Amino acid sequence: VACAAAGSGIAIVPRSVLELVEQRNIDVRPLPRDIAHARTQLVWREGHRSAALGALRELMVSDSRCAAPARAAGASLAYRSASRPPVRARRSPRS
Repeated sequence: VACAAAGSGIAIVPRSVLELVEQRNIDVRPLPRDIAHARTQLVWREGHRSAALGALRELMVSDSRCAAPARAAGASLAYRSASRPPVRARRSPRS
């Protein structure tokens, strides 16, 4: 989101991320529901599987089965407003 605000590209982020960042200098547009879904991966260090990890994994798998129809509700597209000129990087003076 910071790169989009600085004019260095776009960002595709969950709506929940936008609640945590300042939304100055960006335009936010929701993605169409038919493409607004993402696969989520659970990652842990090899050989460090625990009972807590197993419980979390089971909870996520069972919850995803219940929430599958609503999975597209959280994606948004953020990009820098075209009404503002891009921010130019300052170059340090050559020695």
